[in-house]
Amino acid sequence: MEKIGLIGLSLDLYKNKLPKFIEKLSTFQNQLKEILENYSEVISFGPIVEKTQIDEISENFKEQDILGVIIVFLSYSPSLLISPFLKKINKPILIWNTQKLFKITKNFGIDQLLENHGIHGVQDLACVLKRENVSFQLITGHYKDKNTYKQIKNWIDGIEIVKKFKKSRIGNLGGFFPQMGDFYIEREVLKSNLGIEIVDISFDKVANFIKTIKRTDIDRTIKQDLKKFKPKNLSRETHERSVKLELALRKVIKMEKLNGISINFLAFDKFCGLETVPFLAICKFLSEGMGYAGEGDVLTASSVLLLQYLTGEANFVEMFTADFSNNLILMCHMAESNPKMAKKDEPIYMVEFPLIFNECKPATILSFTLKEGIATLLNFTQTKENKIKFIVSNVEVIDRKPLKNIISPHFFIRPSKKVKEFLTDFSLQGGTHHSALCYGDQREKLKLISEIINLPYFEI
Repeated sequence: MEKIGLIGLSLDLYKNKLPKFIEKLSTFQNQLKEILENYSEVISFGPIVEKTQIDEISENFKEQDILGVIIVFLSYSPSLLISPFLKKINKPILIWNTQKLFKITKNFGIDQLLENHGIHGVQDLACVLKRENVSFQLITGHYKDKNTYKQIKNWIDGIEIVKKFKKSRIGNLGGFFPQMGDFYIEREVLKSNLGIEIVDISFDKVANFIKTIKRTDIDRTIKQDLKKFKPKNLSRETHERSVKLELALRKVIKMEKLNGISINFLAFDKFCGLETVPFLAICKFLSEGMGYAGEGDVLTASSVLLLQYLTGEANFVEMFTADFSNNLILMCHMAESNPKMAKKDEPIYMVEFPLIFNECKPATILSFTLKEGIATLLNFTQTKENKIKFIVSNVEVIDRKPLKNIISPHFFIRPSKKVKEFLTDFSLQGGTHHSALCYGDQREKLKLISEIINLPYFEI
């Protein structure tokens, strides 16, 4: 479990003049610590009233490897006591604007006032941090309110996801699709915004691993596939070809410690050293929690990976065709989709897929449609300031049987507004033509994550 710092603030004036009052504040801080320990290990500091205590906290933060800090105003405390520390720690900051008292009654007096006057301390600090462009989050709510607990838990979960996300590595096989400009990103920009590292994978490395694949591993994997998926017009030769490529890629993923991968199918040809395109492998990787996007789109692969960390079940998607009559959008790509999200009352077929856009041999693909449900669409795009922006939409995956004449994985979504308005808004916000999708309404959590990373957020 990660460690969270809890810093309770007060005023040296109170320590000097009202020592018993400081003891009361310390008791209240211990109560808050107990609450927070339901969600994380908590290292508590306070009540903090003077600079020497801040210096001790700085050393402790380094020794304890504390993930983030929660600030509570136990009483008023001036902003310049704590703000220099917060400006330099480079960790997520949450100001919890809370107090002991829930209701002011007619018997409210000086004791209650002293024990419940942190609000203006919050305002003092928030003003200074905003002015100094120090990123922070703020939650206001009584310390016994269950909704407040939920918000705090979401913040702790969010900073844990961000820490993991920023250490991720995404492999790229085949470079970028020529002249696709919307999702192209310099790796330095991706690194500075998200912490993601791009790892180039050579065709030769994969081809060399294919030579090491054992017959027993091929046969075992084919047997597993036949238990999970229903073959349809699929030759053993094609299935085996795809499985060998999958097993070779798994070796690369393990060796390079990859959390995601992106391929450019156009780079696969008779000279690349690989016989086919790893569509079957990619579907399995998605179902196992990896990030992915096609055409060398490491930007969208990052967004898929983020949703994988957030929900444990995410997909790479692309809007293909609008149905204006039924207010739907057909989502499809070549053959990459997460079978973990498939419609439960329909079989997942394994199909032979001719590769008409390059000179490779046919690939094995999975053919299915997605289960119905409320979902969240996430798109990463770049601003002119080289900031990655979150574009987030609440959509519905529709309960429909797969189209008879489309063998690639596909499904339909219904946006929360008219298709024509949604598509206009999406493109005017600079949305790229690849996106990520997960089930559930994740807008609140994604907005929080964007704030923790300090990146712009727009909701359609």
